Amino acid sequence: MEVGDIIRVEYAKRTLEIELLDVIGKNVSRAAARQLYRVIRDEPVA
Repeated sequence: MEVGDIIRVEYAKRTLEIELLDVIGKNVSRAAARQLYRVIRDEPVA
């Protein structure tokens, strides 16, 4: 994956789409992980 990639995850009742803002090759804290992506879409599936 590269910076700028869009990742889409479709759950049974929800669709989540995020943009990758940074790539890091190690474990990070939850707080730090929030800085690595931006939520584009998070909505229930009709």
